[in-house]
Amino acid sequence: MMNRRTNEGFSALEVMIACVILSLGLLPVFSMMTAGTRQSNFSEYTLFAAPRAKRIVEAFLTFDSRYFSNLGAEKQLDISSVVFGEEPPLPAEYLAKLDRDGYQEKAEWKSLSNGLGVITVTIEWTFPADGQARGNKPHRFVMKRLVGEPDLSMTNELELTAPAVQS
Repeated sequence: MMNRRTNEGFSALEVMIACVILSLGLLPVFSMMTAGTRQSNFSEYTLFAAPRAKRIVEAFLTFDSRYFSNLGAEKQLDISSVVFGEEPPLPAEYLAKLDRDGYQEKAEWKSLSNGLGVITVTIEWTFPADGQARGNKPHRFVMKRLVGEPDLSMTNELELTAPAVQS
């Protein structure tokens, strides 16, 4: 009788096929992880951009309405006139993660009809890795605020009186 020998184990071809299938299965997982990290970075910077834009808009709103009526139809606004001192827009560790010249703030005025206008504050930032992936498009946070002259026509007709004090 002939002894039949059976080989137990996996051949090199079977191991390579298993590795290819495993790597194809893990590829979407790794791409989701990098997308999640990128979204996390975006959210982190948005946490700084939103209050910064609000602060700039509110600082412009302290100006007299005649300031805006003298600006004309459209105008870039000087942010340095409303941001006090050498206050950095972001903490230093966040600025270090961005591209050189990777952070910009702009404020614009656009006049509408009937004494109304819009202040638009745009904050843009780019990360070094974003250049090729996003086609050099920066991340952007935009805040718009409607501004109008106060209507004082009704206040002239009102009589302001203090309530009577009862003794």
